[in-house]
Formats: sequence, C-alpha cells, structure tokens
Amino acid sequence: MRPGSPSPPLPAPTAAAASTLTNGGFEADGTGAATPSGWSEYGSTGASYVEAGGRSGSYRLSHWASTAYKVETYQYLSGLANGTYKLTAWVRSGGGQKSAYIALKNCGSAEQRTDLPVSASGWIRIVVPVNVTNNQCTISINRTRTRVTGSMLTT
Repeated sequence: MRPGSPSPPLPAPTAAAASTLTNGGFEADGTGAATPSGWSEYGSTGASYVEAGGRSGSYRLSHWASTAYKVETYQYLSGLANGTYKLTAWVRSGGGQKSAYIALKNCGSAEQRTDLPVSASGWIRIVVPVNVTNNQCTISINRTRTRVTGSMLTT
C-alpha cells in the first residue's frame, strides 16, 4: 500500500465463544451445575442444568424436566464494539417442547431469534447474526415445555 492511500476496510467483528463469552462451552462447573458460571437463569430454573455429553467438550447445557416448565439461560455482554456479530452454536433437541430458541436481544437493533430444530440423532450448527449498535448484547437460550395430563394439554 502506498503512503497516504486509504486503508482497506476492516472486517466486521465476530463474537466467538472462546473470546467473548464466559464459559461459552459450559465446561467450567462439571455436571450438576444448576446455573453455569458466567450465566444467569430465569423461570423454572430447576429445568436447567449442566450434564455430560457435550459436542466438542465434556459438558453441555440441558433444559429438561418431567413437568411443564419455561426457562431462560442468558449472558449479558457489555463493552462490545458496535458492528455486526455472529453467534455460532451447536445444538441438539429431541423435540416435545412448545418452543426452543436462541435469541440475541438488547443489542440496540431488532431481537434476532433462531428456533432450535429437532435433531435427536445429532448436533446441528446454527448461526445467529446481529447488528450491535449500543455496545452490549444479551445471549438468551430459551425453552418452554408443556405437559400432557391424560388427554389435556396444559401450559
């Protein structure tokens, strides 16, 4: 590049679990942790826990209970440079829930939500893009399960 010529544009920053998230792989606590280190919980927190069986590590976050529940596991990120980010996650869902999704919210732009596909036989890679305009973002993992009682469905 010649002196005085404009610099080429830099690529947009990308949020990556290893560099931005605290405990993005849910490895810090081992099995049985009700609230993983670095994360917060809301709702039916007894339905959220860390267990063995991660895709690339030893552990994974699971949302499950034998009764109806609605739970959110989330992490607030601050000090982000404004720009376009992508959250990449490997997910697995056996189905049977009313809803299951990952959301990027409170980022200064519209909430970005990706439903988790049923994938009982294996892991699926999902990518959720977001435009951060206020130097912060919340990563939110949500699941709502209804319970069947006889022939009556309750929420």
